[in-house]
Amino acid sequence: MSSRIGYIGIDYNYAGRRAAEALMQSMKGRAHVAILTPNTGNDARIVGFKDALNSNSQVYIETIEKTDSNILGARGIIRNVLKKYPDVNYVFCTDYNDTIGVAREIVDLNKSEKIKIIGFECMLKDGIDSEMQTYIDTGTVLANMVQNPYNIGRNAMIKMINHKKGNENELLEAGYDFVFTKYSE
Repeated sequence: MSSRIGYIGIDYNYAGRRAAEALMQSMKGRAHVAILTPNTGNDARIVGFKDALNSNSQVYIETIEKTDSNILGARGIIRNVLKKYPDVNYVFCTDYNDTIGVAREIVDLNKSEKIKIIGFECMLKDGIDSEMQTYIDTGTVLANMVQNPYNIGRNAMIKMINHKKGNENELLEAGYDFVFTKYSE
């Protein structure tokens, strides 16, 4: 049994379901999806994503590709995926480096109109970096999860203070926001 008093963080299964909702809201016809995820995990995101899409007969998950979570590697992987699965029109990336790598490759292949990306893991001081913001502004990235490190720290302190006072409470969600492209509305 763990001696920890709680968990403060992201519910990645729920975040995966939210990513699937973003995809479904933007669909016009069938969705052929490629998923890129690091070798190190992020399985809960994929489980939530797939669970939310399970009842939608218009969504086909073509492939799940493992990556080394680096930009250049993601570019090569998505290039090969698009050769093998030419109908892919959505890419779900479960980490930041894969999202940026895929976005760069999609732009270089001039496929931003055909292929949309849903990404994760941009966690910088101001919430998002300028390159990612450009991909969102141009519609290449349909949606991107932005974690909220302030809320993670704040909720951890609330949990610890309540524990010290003898007030046990439920799990606190750390919070994140999806930043949507203006084209997804």
